[in-house]
Amino acid sequence: MISATSSGHRYETLLFFVWLMVAGVLSVWLASSPLPAFMAGLTWLLLAGLIFTHWFNRIIFGLFFAELILGGRGRIIEIHDTVPIRLAIGILLVIAFLFGWFADGRATSFKLGKARVCMMAALMGAGTFLFFGLLLGQAYGNFVDYIYAEARGFIFLAGAIPLLFFATRKKADLNFVVGCFLSIVCLFGAAKSFAYTLVLANVMSIKQVGAMIEEYIPQEIGAGSIGRLIPAPRLYMSGDFWLMFALPLLVSFALATKSARMKALLYAAIAVLFVGLVSSETRGLWLAALLALGVVFWLSNVASRMKIAVILPFILLGVLALSRDFLPSVKERFTASFDFEEDSSNRGKISQFQPLMDMARKHIILGNGFGSFAHDHPGVDPRQPWGYELQPVAFLMKIGIVGCGVWVGFLAWVLWDLWRSYKRAEDPAHQLLAKGFIAATLGMIFVSGTNPTFATSGGMGCLTFTAVVADMLRQQISVQKPKEDRISKDERLQGNVRASLRGAPSQVR
Repeated sequence: MISATSSGHRYETLLFFVWLMVAGVLSVWLASSPLPAFMAGLTWLLLAGLIFTHWFNRIIFGLFFAELILGGRGRIIEIHDTVPIRLAIGILLVIAFLFGWFADGRATSFKLGKARVCMMAALMGAGTFLFFGLLLGQAYGNFVDYIYAEARGFIFLAGAIPLLFFATRKKADLNFVVGCFLSIVCLFGAAKSFAYTLVLANVMSIKQVGAMIEEYIPQEIGAGSIGRLIPAPRLYMSGDFWLMFALPLLVSFALATKSARMKALLYAAIAVLFVGLVSSETRGLWLAALLALGVVFWLSNVASRMKIAVILPFILLGVLALSRDFLPSVKERFTASFDFEEDSSNRGKISQFQPLMDMARKHIILGNGFGSFAHDHPGVDPRQPWGYELQPVAFLMKIGIVGCGVWVGFLAWVLWDLWRSYKRAEDPAHQLLAKGFIAATLGMIFVSGTNPTFATSGGMGCLTFTAVVADMLRQQISVQKPKEDRISKDERLQGNVRASLRGAPSQVR
């Protein structure tokens, strides 16, 4: 008799050979000579074999976020002088997901019906890009280059489904997913903190460090001094957004861990993230980090609140001890945050309000589409006239009341899903995760109000990761709940039986 397992293996083998036939035809069609076709065929064969391995799931998940966090605009490596590695990783992710899902579906607990946050995230990302970008933007005559440059960040949300597939395939647990992400962010924070320490120690100038970073990491770099009133040098990188997002997660874990070694590692990670954030001299990230830490503080118990009140000042003092210029710089930047008369940055943001509102009134329902801008008041960067820092009004102008309403509802729903997981979870580890991601998501939304980060690869990457974790967290809680309910039901039944047995003699008498 043929078992279901052997039938499944036959099905996988059939699909494997179909994959090889298609790969061979494509290789011959793409290649101009037999040797390149042979090499391309070997590459496809290797890829097909890797998809069935356990460690491939971990590598592709880590590779996606490593490139996203460290890669800036995705130009660390060029393939054939035209294709960035980010696009290559995206293509590999989709191909591997489709092949692995159809050919090896038995090895995963991935079900589309249970991946509701990732499904909605993918639909929101793809729908925003297609409707408000390609369709509406071109209908109003916006430049195609502007449309693609502004709206391409939403495409990253479509990666939530493949990432969830590889995160749940062959029992890759939630600890690995979160640990992999935080390890990459901490690696970035440690590298940036080390570079900034060289500046504070007068080993290198801030200009030299900025030039060195730009040579190897093509992120947006801001190296120099903000003004004469702020003595500390500024080292801003577009990856600083990830530092703000990861900080409440690390603080949440540090409050609950019992291992002394793990506590030391977490406190060290928090310290390097603090240095990276302070060195960015970005008020929006500072305020968002404070908001996120406030949410962690609010959701914590009394003992955890006492730990926060005691530990964080020591970490802050350690960071400030690196340079006597830190404290006056931080004070000056925070003071300038509420100066709407002399601070040029604040004046520039306020000046965007009226032109954007005038533009929004032309198509208030659906907006003017991505790639649009107020011609009498373009963005600060002449290369990106569509980019504005006052994001809420800019999004109203681009996607209208309908688009803004849908996105507000989606973000509120994601937060509600995390909050529900937080309230339902009985495992402290699950509560820590839910609490940390609620705080990090609120911080991300807050900083996006006055910084053009929401629709970028950083903002959408954080939202993609949040969607993956939200689905995995909810599924783990729902799996544990029936087990706990079944155990408690069995215990009640046994208790009733014992009570009945104890009462039997009295009934006989």
